[in-house]
Amino acid sequence: MGYRFDVKEGGVAYHSKRHPTTKMPISRKRAGLKSESEAKRVERSLIAEVERRCFESAVPSWEILLDDFTLSLYDREGFSRKTADGYHSTLGLHTNQWNSRLINDITTEEIRQLFKLGLPDLAINTQKYLLKAMRGAFNYAVEKGILTRNPTPTLKLKPNDKIQGVLTEEQVTKFLREARRFESKWYYHWTIALFTGMRSGELHALKWTSVDLEQNLIFVKEAWNSKDGVKCTKNGKDRVVSIAPDLRSVLAELKLKTGSAEHVLPRLQEWDRGEQAKGLRTFLASIGLPGIRFHDLRATWAT
Repeated sequence: MGYRFDVKEGGVAYHSKRHPTTKMPISRKRAGLKSESEAKRVERSLIAEVERRCFESAVPSWEILLDDFTLSLYDREGFSRKTADGYHSTLGLHTNQWNSRLINDITTEEIRQLFKLGLPDLAINTQKYLLKAMRGAFNYAVEKGILTRNPTPTLKLKPNDKIQGVLTEEQVTKFLREARRFESKWYYHWTIALFTGMRSGELHALKWTSVDLEQNLIFVKEAWNSKDGVKCTKNGKDRVVSIAPDLRSVLAELKLKTGSAEHVLPRLQEWDRGEQAKGLRTFLASIGLPGIRFHDLRATWAT
């Protein structure tokens, strides 16, 4: 670092430093300075600029951290692509105002205010999921030595008193009656979901070899998603679901229709594209019922 000044040539200020991690040099130089005092002043500004560049290249922005965190979930943690991408998309959607911010500038109080003021209408489970993903991203930065502590606060997230996304028994009766009357291509999908509480991916992967109509049991062993294909269930455990009498007659009818097909439910392009919620909402609206997600059929079964 230094400066020089010559009456004829003018002043030059310069500063160079190797990055503490990458060891690559970072240099700055300014020429054409009019006086020695200006050269000294510019030298000090160049020192500050080089130090800042060293710091910025060592501490990533929030957007860059999310990309690195997602890749680490693939490579190091062994998460499925769908799970890792779910973390990334959820964090990206609700924290995009931080994208260009250096992660060491994001404070605990700022995160607390985000959940208090910025996300009040978000479903409680989504808030919990977001908080978990955020804590994981900052933990990754701590493990990499970028941060000394995780700024994510411990929050008590309270659910709303009103249960959202659940149909009443009367609404379910009307829903299935009208779906059969209009011969909806989704009728069997909706019926099995409502009678078993199976997730969309579990229904997609369900084969006739896992259905025992004699003992009235369904063995839930696998799930499907568009990113990973067929894999284990969400919690990694198999489970057994009882077949109710009304469902048994529907399954027997479906078996006659599908014949030698391997899978229980018909393959639908919208289903393969993950658009099952869109078709459900459209149909419910057409018969005067409140719109819910496909996953809410599971909540309806549970209640």
